[in-house]
Amino acid sequence: MITLDEIYTPLEEARNEIRQRWANQELRQKVEEFLGGEPPGVNSGPRAFFCRPVHTPNREFHRFIDLASDAYIAPALMEYLDDRFCSMNSDKLNLVRMTLLKGLNHRGEPIFQRKMITDSIPEGMPFTSIRTLWGENLVDFHHRSLRTLFPSLVTENESAWLHIQGVSAREFYPAHLARFICHGILFESFLETSDEFVFTKDVVLPMFKTVCSLFDAKPLIVRLLPEESADDPSWTWYEGDIWNIVNKELKTASGSRHSTPHFEVNI
Repeated sequence: MITLDEIYTPLEEARNEIRQRWANQELRQKVEEFLGGEPPGVNSGPRAFFCRPVHTPNREFHRFIDLASDAYIAPALMEYLDDRFCSMNSDKLNLVRMTLLKGLNHRGEPIFQRKMITDSIPEGMPFTSIRTLWGENLVDFHHRSLRTLFPSLVTENESAWLHIQGVSAREFYPAHLARFICHGILFESFLETSDEFVFTKDVVLPMFKTVCSLFDAKPLIVRLLPEESADDPSWTWYEGDIWNIVNKELKTASGSRHSTPHFEVNI
């Protein structure tokens, strides 16, 4: 049985290995035959993959950009925009309940401000159908925020490709992981201390083993977050200029609705 620690590859090793594998035409052909062609996100060379339902410039995203820069590999920002809202998933919830990390108090505790940027959302609503309090599509808002801080970066919706590979995560996960044999490096942290570990144990680890057997090589996965703080919720919080955008839009929404948007402060 493969353990969680065994799926990761150190950054420097992955950086060197992906270049060797990319140059292996026989291996690339074998992978692309399995995938039904070249996977999305690849353009004339291997990429640093970061996969989320919707990309947003939170602290986790900044961490990824730093690691991709250290690897000297261009980022591939893949999105699953067909995904749906689930309030039990903290990553998804934090797309509509944004938290600004403002610093630390004298006890070393975080000072933060949290604001809802949407009305109540039914469970299972597609992200592409959600609108902010000021009427903007939620996905468009997060993309606009991303472009403000990273104007040269482009996201890519891989929903259609994943659906071709299978209708459930268990079905499409072998193809998802096979991309990281020779087409790129996945930057991700799989958690052991949260509800996500059920998915990791039942899907990620078995499918990782399957892909290793298929290609006699392990998918290249670099740990995204430091192991000691990977489950820290503040990785999905925001810092800096992004809050100017949020405050401006909420002020507009408040004026048009004659109400004050809900917010919480921790000091």
